[in-house]
Amino acid sequence: MADDSIDRPNVLMIVTDQHRWDTVGAHGSPMDLTPNIDQLAAEGLRFDNAVTPQPVCGSSQSVIHTGRYATETGVWRHSLPLADGERTLAHYFAENGYETGFVGSWHLAGTFDEPVPTSHRGGYEDFWIGADVPEFMTQPTEGMLFDENGEPVTFDKYRADAFADFAIDAIETLSEPFFLMVGFLEPHDQNDQQTFVAPEGYAERYRNNPYVPPDLRDRPGNWFNELPDYYGAVERIDECIGRLTDTLARTGVRDETIVAFTSDHGCHFRSRPGEYKRTCHDASVHVPAVL
Repeated sequence: MADDSIDRPNVLMIVTDQHRWDTVGAHGSPMDLTPNIDQLAAEGLRFDNAVTPQPVCGSSQSVIHTGRYATETGVWRHSLPLADGERTLAHYFAENGYETGFVGSWHLAGTFDEPVPTSHRGGYEDFWIGADVPEFMTQPTEGMLFDENGEPVTFDKYRADAFADFAIDAIETLSEPFFLMVGFLEPHDQNDQQTFVAPEGYAERYRNNPYVPPDLRDRPGNWFNELPDYYGAVERIDECIGRLTDTLARTGVRDETIVAFTSDHGCHFRSRPGEYKRTCHDASVHVPAVL
């Protein structure tokens, strides 16, 4: 590590998708799903009232990457590309001597199932394994992303595990100081199946008596059937985050790395206007956040 490591720490930013804030133990969940996130919170800052300004994937991602409202980034609704010339966190970090890397769900190119060209990667230049909308081109246990050359990178394991594998490759590849953004798709529902999918054996832990948050009780929607798999996916995401922090420790850079965690929006299981998100109800806009 360079002598300026205190002034220029590595930064690992982890963003999950459709992740309720109240599944995190540090935010008060009674379920013990997230010991690794809880440990990050214990070691750092916990933001109990973090709110997404745009409760839908692409628009929220544009805000996270740029720090500007979606009405300013050009991504005021889903499936729109980030405006040409829009500056992201990657641009600012690169200008200050950082290597920049991205893994996972991008949502900001408008290329759908085609590789994201370099010009539409928001300045992430030193490591890239991602796709524009992987929820439509991957399955929970198999799929394909693209590398920096636009070549397919396939996987045949639980999707969150594969994304964690790619992020570990990035940590081991990038030179310090680095800024790495990891966009997990879980615990988002699988669009073409219209259901949430946990790893094998995980949903069964919560099938008989799942904790039901107060905002869902006595409401319509599909929460009763979907909560077990949702909770299982959250648990596995936390385990993946633990693998990333373990990798930082194994490679000797944990103490020189800031870890940030949040989600693009929440989830209210079609209990409001038949949707999982896209409303200003608390369960849709309230997100977990730890620094």
